[in-house]
Amino acid sequence: GAAVSHWAARTGRALTHRQNTQLRSHWAMLRVLHQASEGIMEPQPEVDFPATLGRWVGEIVLSIPAPARHTVAELIMGGLLAGGGHVTQAFLALTPRLGWQAYHWMLERGRFRLLGLVAALCGIVRREDDVARRFAVIDDTLAPRASAKAPGAAMRFDHARKTNRPAFLLCQAFVMLGTVVA
Repeated sequence: GAAVSHWAARTGRALTHRQNTQLRSHWAMLRVLHQASEGIMEPQPEVDFPATLGRWVGEIVLSIPAPARHTVAELIMGGLLAGGGHVTQAFLALTPRLGWQAYHWMLERGRFRLLGLVAALCGIVRREDDVARRFAVIDDTLAPRASAKAPGAAMRFDHARKTNRPAFLLCQAFVMLGTVVA
């Protein structure tokens, strides 16, 4: 449309039909990409963090070995501020203190025991939820993968028994722990 005509007028060159069609499709694609992203990959401004939530994140981070604490705290807070989604969004929700490679390494190769993390989460729930009976929800989800190079990918039994799917899948397993607060 207008952008292609403007470019041709500015450069003083006449376009062939093929060039005109290619440029129109290029501008249309850029327009769609621009509309879809809406700044999602741009660093977001930092905001104040609620004191209670900050205290909880502090307790969770203290259950992790000292060398990884700052990185894990940034990823948790970035994930909370980004509202979920990919790690890239969590990374961009804060002004990162390290390069993206450090966060990638932490997620790929960082080793710490989950038992301390779960104990910290349970301690927060016990302290904050002042009732005699609590409900915990544990769920495991299998994410099928096409490549064995995906982190944690292995052959696992599919308990869902979906039709048209083999009993064992190459997949990643995600385990979620939640609590019901009423």
